[in-house]
Amino acid sequence: MRQIGCYRSEDVKKFSIMPPELIWVNKTQAETDENYRQIIPYAVLKYTDKYFIYQRKNQAEKRFNGQWSLGVGGHLEREDYLNAKSQKPWRVLDAVENCFIRELIEEIPNIFECISFLNTAYNFLTTIDIHATDLDKYHIGAAYLANLKTDNLLLSDEVHNGHFVTKEEFKNYDLESWSEYLVDFI
Repeated sequence: MRQIGCYRSEDVKKFSIMPPELIWVNKTQAETDENYRQIIPYAVLKYTDKYFIYQRKNQAEKRFNGQWSLGVGGHLEREDYLNAKSQKPWRVLDAVENCFIRELIEEIPNIFECISFLNTAYNFLTTIDIHATDLDKYHIGAAYLANLKTDNLLLSDEVHNGHFVTKEEFKNYDLESWSEYLVDFI
């Protein structure tokens, strides 16, 4: 059974930044147990003055179907943690970054041809710890902004109707709760 990295909900409430200790929980349990918060690295992609959005149509994630997302991301998995180079307490941050990169490669296979490495390829934006939907009770996000040097993205089958829009155009889309939250941070 697939296990994913989580924090205990009570620990998240105690810290202004992510607590250092992870626990590994079966994904099916973590999706319904409010004692755990699943960690989701979430990448916002920017090219010039536009941001990448795509429509959620993942059969496994029916709760997102039809909504639009500013973020590319996914669950923190054990290999992300095992491949982290740092030791505690920084190992968790490395694991989140490993997951961020793995998810970007899975969903946009040519991402390293597109990211601008002139300054910093990506920057941490904020922690997403909101309670706008039932889904939010079980997840906590680590949002990053990645600056691109091209908008010529090769998209996986998981990414539908992906394209770039300006911030002003966001109002024309039914954004998921995390994307709505991040509008003020980008």
